[in-house]
Amino acid sequence: MIRPAETEEEVPEISPVPAVVDPQQLIADLEAQMKEAAARFEFERAAELRDEVIRLRQALGEEAVFTQGERKRPAPNPERGRRGGRRRGRR
Repeated sequence: MIRPAETEEEVPEISPVPAVVDPQQLIADLEAQMKEAAARFEFERAAELRDEVIRLRQALGEEAVFTQGERKRPAPNPERGRRGGRRRGRR
C-alpha cells in the first residue's frame, strides 16, 4: 500500500505574473535609451536598441521608420536642370 506522504511531491512556488507593459511605452523608453546611448557615443548599444524597437514595431504591425531629425527632403523637381524644355548640356 502506498502512503500519501510518499506520493506527494513538493511543488515549487509560482512567481507572480509580471505587470502588463504598454508596448507603445516600452518603445518610447527604448527610443529614449537609444538616443542617450548615441549621445554617449555608444553606437553599438544604440544600434541594438534600434533593432529591438524595429522588432517590436514589426510584431505590432507598425512600420518602423527612423529619420535623421524632422527635416524632410524636398520632392524632386522635374524642371530643375532644364532650360527651354531641354536638359542643360544636351542638344
